[in-house]
Amino acid sequence: MVRSRVARLTAAALCLLVLGVASVACSDATDEGATTDGTADAADDDTLPAIELVPLEGGETTTLDRLVGTPLVVNLWASWCAPCRREMPDFEAVHQQVGEQVAFVGLTDDPDLGPARELAASTGVTYPLYQVTEAGDLRELEPSGLPMTLFVDAEGRIVERHAGALTAAELNEKIGSLYGLS
Repeated sequence: MVRSRVARLTAAALCLLVLGVASVACSDATDEGATTDGTADAADDDTLPAIELVPLEGGETTTLDRLVGTPLVVNLWASWCAPCRREMPDFEAVHQQVGEQVAFVGLTDDPDLGPARELAASTGVTYPLYQVTEAGDLRELEPSGLPMTLFVDAEGRIVERHAGALTAAELNEKIGSLYGLS
């Protein structure tokens, strides 16, 4: 009787721990460092690091810091993340709308690229998608969970971070206010 109660309590505690980790890893909610609308101010010297990237469809590697020169929207996502899956078509729509005025890039550290490629194909994403070559490198961008979107100026400085999913309207509003585009 005592052993079964201890086993049930242990199982319940383990379930709560797993649910807590899952909710932090993939969340529509804001993080502790973000404002109530999911945004956080970036530090003045918060520049893009030289994280090594491999195109999802293969090709030559590059580094994140080389993608600057125009305003940039960097979306951190994973194929297993439901909010990431929901926002990708909206990101593609805004990407098509703003054209070359703002560059878009998606980053994942999914170790198995099969599901990531399937998600990209099913959502119709045409902006560049990359795999971070080492999972630890993604931490240099200080994600509080997924999805996470970084808004970067043309010089490579992160001007704002957004924790959680964005709709097309919210993304358009941010691009307009941060980059002066309507």
